[in-house]
This record gives sequence, structure tokens and C-alpha cells, in this order.
Amino acid sequence: MIRAAKEWPERLLRYQEQEKILSGRNSYSKTDHDATFMRMKEDGLNNREFKPGYNLEIATNNQIIVSYGVFPNPTDSKTLPDMIRGIQEEYGKSPDYLIADAGYGSEENFTFLRNAGIEAVVKYNMYERLRRRKPLKRPFTTETLHYNSKEGYVVCPMGQRMELCRTGTRISKGGYEREVGYYKAKNCDSCPLQGVCNGESGDRIVEVSREWREQRSAVDELLETDFGRKLYARRKIDVEPVFGNIKHNKGIRRFTLRGKKGVMTEIGLVATAHNLRKMIISILAPKAPSYA
Repeated sequence: MIRAAKEWPERLLRYQEQEKILSGRNSYSKTDHDATFMRMKEDGLNNREFKPGYNLEIATNNQIIVSYGVFPNPTDSKTLPDMIRGIQEEYGKSPDYLIADAGYGSEENFTFLRNAGIEAVVKYNMYERLRRRKPLKRPFTTETLHYNSKEGYVVCPMGQRMELCRTGTRISKGGYEREVGYYKAKNCDSCPLQGVCNGESGDRIVEVSREWREQRSAVDELLETDFGRKLYARRKIDVEPVFGNIKHNKGIRRFTLRGKKGVMTEIGLVATAHNLRKMIISILAPKAPSYA
């Protein structure tokens, strides 16, 4: 006990220094303090192990890398604002459209894109599941319930209205505030679907963000048009081949430098080489004959 008391001030200083290095992350590498432990998709033994790394983000146009960034957080949803700001600073304007997969589809990102005047061609994480013909494993989650934004109520699985009982505010880890409403059902204890819908005694209460539901409806409406489908289809032939070329064709699967500054320099050289190759090929490749 006496030894522990003597070591306490030293340990406290060490913990404070570690907290400073973490900067809100849940881990860091002792050999590279800027790197975060992430679950890698593959390694030499085909294991999904936790290893120190960075989340590489690129923005492309016709398979040309127009911007890039490396981030310490493993999820894509928190990187989009910084990527857009980088494009705005570099080119002095914002893109008309942003096409991205469901990993970027969040209320915070949709709000940011709307305020920046950018049309979001981005799916949200439940987009494909809600459109499957096969039944969902959990068919009565909040996301599947119909929300009437005009009159402000939610429809329960039995077709009854769930009225607004109170409102509140949710604050994300990044500081984004979202207004939510809580809608309460009636007579759940006597409902035949109570076991699979609520699972608890008492009337069910669900949390709904009006802003999020309206954003989802806008995405649904856009992606159901021919124009929206054509725009979203470009993601498969624009950014994905760039990652495939860098990782599989060129064999660049890991960074050789340490620290964010060194990694940014390294990916900058990779992006420059990729763009030069694409431009040289477009100049030297024979053009298709015109039949106009």
C-alpha cells in the first residue's frame, strides 16, 4: 500500500500523457502514436487481426485522385467533412455531387453536405435491407416503422398511431446535436405482436429524428430515378478501381513510413504516380472511332 501511494503521482502523470496521445481514440501504437489499432481485412495468414494503421480516404473523378487524407478513426462516417473541406481549400469550390457508399450515410454528413450546397448521392446503412424481398430478422425495429412527417406520428406494426410524448436532444461524440422525438404506443400489453415488437412490458416508446427521416426520404426519391441510379453506379467504376489498382496491381498494402506526416507524404507519391499513369495512358491509347 505504501509503495502504491508513492507511485501514484508518477502513474497519474503517465496516464495523463497517454490520454493526451489518445486524443479521444481508444488505442494507439507505441511505435507510431498517430496510428490506431484497427481490424484489418486481411493479412499474410488471412486473419482479421487488430493492427496499427490509418484509414485512407480518397476522392476521385474519372479515376483520377483529386484529394486524399489519412485518418486515425476506423469508420468512414467521421471523415467526410474533413475530406470536403480539403477539396474546398484545394480547388476553391465544392463539387456539385458527392457519390459515396452507405458507410458515409449519416444525419451529420447529410446535414453537412446540404449546408455546403452539395447533392448527396449516398445510401444509408438500412437502405438495402429495407428493400430486400426476404423478411428481415428484426422486422419491427424503429427504422422499419412508418413515420408521417406531415402530421408527426409513427405507425406501429398493428397500424395504430404512436403519438409524440416528448422531445429531446442527442449529441454525438463529434459534437453534432440532433433533435429527436419520442413516440409512444397504446395498449401494447394486449397486442398479439407485443412479444416480437416490444419484448418488454408496458407501452413501447421509439426515438425518431425528423431530420433524419426527411433526409432518408430524399435519398430514396433520388436513387429511384434513372439519373440518381446512373450517378450512384459511377462509384463502382470510379473510386473502387483506383483502390484495386493501388492494392492489387501495384501491391501497395501497407505504409513504410511512420507518423501521419510521413504517411501523407507516401500516399501523395502513390497518388501522383497513379494520376500520371492514367494521364499517359489516356494520351497514348488510341481513341475510339467517332460515328457521329
